[in-house]
Amino acid sequence: MSQEEYEAYPNSIFVRHIKYRVEQKGFRTREIILATTLIDAETYQAEELAHLYYRRWTVELHIRSLKTQMQMDHLRCKSPQMVRKEIHCHMIGYNLVRSAMLASALRFNVCPTRLSFTGAMQALEEYAASLRLGASRRNQQWDNLLEVISELTVGNRPGRQEKRELKRRAKNYKLMQCPRNPNRNRYATAA
Repeated sequence: MSQEEYEAYPNSIFVRHIKYRVEQKGFRTREIILATTLIDAETYQAEELAHLYYRRWTVELHIRSLKTQMQMDHLRCKSPQMVRKEIHCHMIGYNLVRSAMLASALRFNVCPTRLSFTGAMQALEEYAASLRLGASRRNQQWDNLLEVISELTVGNRPGRQEKRELKRRAKNYKLMQCPRNPNRNRYATAA
């Protein structure tokens, strides 16, 4: 952030605290305090904001799909410009999979949130070659693809929570503890 951008921000902001109770069958009742800058209590009712916060899990699932299934958990580009392009490519691919899921849900009257993202992505990969065929066969293959996607459902997962864990396996190499040049010199003299 540049100095001009930093100075453009206000010195203080008003925050509204909303306290609400989360009651789930089989779990203890918890009280959660939500801090928001949506000050107007008549326009932004506490119950609506609490419900939106509760639905955050679906957003977490979408981010997880982007990171793991789309292999965006490790960006390979080095320059900031290329990292942005890589993220844009991942977002385009993600939106293409979601578009196919939505088309399938609309055609077969299925709730889009009940369709499997991983299953849809794998089905798209399987059908990719056949979708490049002539226009007459392509339409039939597209219909088949949408039907397959509609059958790949996931269970109803309200209030699902999982603890966060590190999924990437550790590498066999130890971390470098000093700059490269002294390291190079040390190994060159040993050989």
